[in-house]
Amino acid sequence: MANPRLTPNKLFKDARVRLFGSREALADAANAHLGAAFILNANDIGKIERGVVTCPRPPRRAALRLVLHANSDAELGFSGKQSPTLPADENVPLEDSAAATASAGRLPVMRRNAISAARDADERIEARTSLESALDPLERLAELTDSTVTDQRLENVDRMLRGFIEEYETAGPHDVIPRVRRQLSWTNAALSGYERPRHIESLYRQSARLTGMLAYMAVNLRRFALARAYCVESFGLAEFIGDMDLQAWVRGTESFCAYYEGDFKRAYELAVDGEKYARQGPQSIRLIINGKARALAKLGDTHETRRAIDKAFAIATSHGIKRGMSPCLSFDAYSDARTMANAVTAYSSLGLPVEVNELLVELAPTVDASDSVWSRSLVRLDRAKVLLAAAAPEPEEATILAAQALDISAERPIASVLIRAREILAGAEPWRDLDTVRQLGETLKECEAR
Repeated sequence: MANPRLTPNKLFKDARVRLFGSREALADAANAHLGAAFILNANDIGKIERGVVTCPRPPRRAALRLVLHANSDAELGFSGKQSPTLPADENVPLEDSAAATASAGRLPVMRRNAISAARDADERIEARTSLESALDPLERLAELTDSTVTDQRLENVDRMLRGFIEEYETAGPHDVIPRVRRQLSWTNAALSGYERPRHIESLYRQSARLTGMLAYMAVNLRRFALARAYCVESFGLAEFIGDMDLQAWVRGTESFCAYYEGDFKRAYELAVDGEKYARQGPQSIRLIINGKARALAKLGDTHETRRAIDKAFAIATSHGIKRGMSPCLSFDAYSDARTMANAVTAYSSLGLPVEVNELLVELAPTVDASDSVWSRSLVRLDRAKVLLAAAAPEPEEATILAAQALDISAERPIASVLIRAREILAGAEPWRDLDTVRQLGETLKECEAR
């Protein structure tokens, strides 16, 4: 069913049909004038024609004006504002699960993907996306210098790893995955036949972290079998060098994967196993709050969920964790805000509004100031879930909040947001005749189709 909020762009479509015929032909012509980060495909052209995208990014608009012989954006029907329903990039061609479990040295290099720079209401993010990524100079340096393993080269890779973590929540998996796989290809090639002991451990650790990042991002793209395969590889590499903290992190990622597959018992068991490697260290916080507490809440065990949350906060206090919202892809300890956000999710799954609201009073300002659109979406979904589960349910407000959550991260939809939005839609079934419930269903359907 067509979305009533969208207005088809007839001017743009007429120009395309008149000058190029097919969408593919127009995309190919425009791509001759575009850099790799802005490549178009037929689906992108279709989104513009349907009104899903009303104001493409400036490089794309310039290329389309050129090939369609237009003197202004108005001639092609481009408006100054994005439509209410925002586009997502096409699926990133990750490996299949069989390839992921193959020898690390055989992992292919991923071509640079067609990526549309994300529009965000936050001006800080907009300013950042208008320039190069901070990772681009490091990648050029790596390409132009000798491929020999040196201390400096390893330091540059570590710098890029930190960059991937920092940029992930503003760039999204479609931008970061190609970069991660290029670095993984280099570390794997460097390990092939390399025998200098002081560098080998660093190379294995970098490969394990890069593969772990791919596992986490595969979960966000709902590629669960692939995520599990990457986790097997990452855990094996970490085990080989005896990095127990990294092994604990991988177990946490496996638990994260099982949770969003709906296997809450397995999610709990993986988190418990991960605690053996964490040894009450910083990784324990993530394993307990993201792994155990959330899974226990889904299993309906209120008492053990509370115990897990209390334990996570106690360990966090003992380690003096950072304030603010730590990156979701980080290998460091969870920050206080990320720990609280996971506690909110657990309490909302149990339908405990008092506990949720108490945490949100402290958490909301940090989340709203964060660059992470996903965190902003997820907190709203947690609040919506509590509104539905209340003694006096508020289905209209809950579904409005859920729709807002989807809109916030619509350009970069991920599994956690989509799955939890679907749970809210299912919970609102008794009020399915409400306009807000129907609208949530339409918005969710659009996001899931991307």
